[in-house]
Amino acid sequence: MRTVDLSLLTVALVFTVAVCGALGLWAGRCSNNKQDYFLANRQLGWLPLSLTLVATQIGAGMMLGTSQEAFTSGIVGLFYSAGMGLGFLILGFGVAGRLRELNLCTTAQLFETHYGSKMLRRFASLLSVATLGGLLTGQVVASQKILSPIAGEWTLWLMAILWGTLIIYTLFGGLRAVVATDMLQVGIIVAALLATLGICWVGNLHTASAHVWVSTRAGTTATVPWHKWQSVLLMPACYALIEQDLAQRFFSSKNRRCALLAALIAAIAVILLALLPLYFGLLARDLLPATQQPTSHPLLLLMDSLGNPLLSCAMLCALLAAVSSTADSLLCAMASNVVYDFGQAGNIKLSRLVTAIVGITALLLAPLANSVLEVLTLSYTLSVSCLFVPIMACLFKKQVYTQAAWTSALLGLFGFFATFLQTQAHQDVNPLPALLLSLAGYIVATLWEKKQTHKGQKQAI
Repeated sequence: MRTVDLSLLTVALVFTVAVCGALGLWAGRCSNNKQDYFLANRQLGWLPLSLTLVATQIGAGMMLGTSQEAFTSGIVGLFYSAGMGLGFLILGFGVAGRLRELNLCTTAQLFETHYGSKMLRRFASLLSVATLGGLLTGQVVASQKILSPIAGEWTLWLMAILWGTLIIYTLFGGLRAVVATDMLQVGIIVAALLATLGICWVGNLHTASAHVWVSTRAGTTATVPWHKWQSVLLMPACYALIEQDLAQRFFSSKNRRCALLAALIAAIAVILLALLPLYFGLLARDLLPATQQPTSHPLLLLMDSLGNPLLSCAMLCALLAAVSSTADSLLCAMASNVVYDFGQAGNIKLSRLVTAIVGITALLLAPLANSVLEVLTLSYTLSVSCLFVPIMACLFKKQVYTQAAWTSALLGLFGFFATFLQTQAHQDVNPLPALLLSLAGYIVATLWEKKQTHKGQKQAI
């Protein structure tokens, strides 16, 4: 970006990171046991809970993914955030309250408390950790893509400052630190987005493109394959119902009412906030000549075209804050999976050690990924394919069967890899076949177990 001064960006980034780090360490200073470290002693009220739920979703997927999809595919760019908003609505109309009532620590615990299998719980936790790790890796890749066009050879140093601080305050402060920094980061993101919107309107950029919302350039929603609609709309909605980083928030809420109210507020906030990167992506698409191929992300191109160094610097810091607000949540959720599902009674030192290890591992894996959206989509699809059906079943059915859960999870895993291997563009993996296979396996295995149970009862008589 030509309008960004590297020195100004470095000062702003270091200042923002330092404030977030200090706030996180201060908020988590009293986290002296495992429950307080991972669940904030189950005392989160509706306001901090709402803000941290929103912060978990304002990451690379919403900010960069929405504007990129809007630039290339039109209004379909909203589908990712619409899917997440739909998931929050479902959570707000009952599922979030049900999760809080269970008084658990991880979603994988459901497989032991309801299905009676510790091995199944660990299998589910492994899948959860793999998914969260993929999402965390995607955030690392996104931060590198944001910084590299401006920082050049200094990218690694700025990455080290950003991610080192994030890991440190999450490591020492746990969920309390994550929630405190999330609230600050949401404020930074909203302020930068509204400032950019104001500059666009004051500069009459919106009048230069009267058809910005109904653009007819090649690549509109009419050309988007049906399976991609499923990926960007269905997967986030389904994953919101089972993902550990959201469930961890509901487990940490004061009561059922707080969990439900926060989920509904988050649903509205996510959709409204997503309209801004959607608009910016469509605006960048309209301002860029149809024959010109973008050399960087369309949101960065728009910032460059505005010619305001301070605004561009603020937006870059907001983008990095968005990445951080999702990354620290994922890091804390992964650590909780490892500690609760694989560890012993444990203490705070073990929790901090695990948090450090998973954070460093994600940094090491990031160079293996090329596309942010590919990593995010595949990560969502993996967990939903295997765990969505058995988790939803045990939340709403009185009687469930262990073999049905195993069958559903394994068939979903098989369907995921079969679809993945048959798809050349891995970000376009169709999630529906694996999900339907998992559902069919659960139904058939449940009917079989019911029949066997009934037969055994008859013989006993």
